[in-house]
Amino acid sequence: MKKVLVTGARGYIGAVATYLLLQKGYKVVAVDNFFTGYREPLKKFESKFKSKFKYHQADLNDPSSLKKVFSLEENIDAVLHYAASCLVNESMENPQKYFQNNVVGTHNLLTQIIESGINNIVFHQRALCMAKQSTFQLMRNIRLTRRIRTDLASE
Repeated sequence: MKKVLVTGARGYIGAVATYLLLQKGYKVVAVDNFFTGYREPLKKFESKFKSKFKYHQADLNDPSSLKKVFSLEENIDAVLHYAASCLVNESMENPQKYFQNNVVGTHNLLTQIIESGINNIVFHQRALCMAKQSTFQLMRNIRLTRRIRTDLASE
C-alpha cells in the first residue's frame, strides 16, 4: 500500500485530496501547522480510516519539526504539497510573511524531501489559481489583465 504525505491537510484542497487518497486505499500522513483550516475533517478521517491515516502538527518554517515528521513516518512514496498562506488582503499588507511561509517553507520542505530520498512530489496551486475563467463571479464583466498580488508571486 502506497504512503502519501499531504501538506496543508486542513485546507480545502488538502482535505479533499486526503479524503480521495484514503478512499482509493492509500495510507495518508497529513501535515499542517494548524494556524488556519478545519480540524474536523482530520478527526473524521482518523475515525473512519483508522490505521490508514495519521496527522502531525508541523510548520514548514521550522525544519526541525519537518525532520521529526519525516523520521517518524518511514517509507513515504510521494508528497502532495498544498500548504500555503493565501489571504489576499493580508498578503498585500505583509508580503514578507507570505514570502517566508510560501517560498521559504516550500524550500524547507523540498530540502527534507531530498534528504529523505523521496522522488515523487505534486506541488499544487490553490483553488483561485486553478480557475479557468478570465473573469470571476464577484467581478462580473471585469477582465483580469495582470496579476499584482504578492500571494500569487510567492506560490
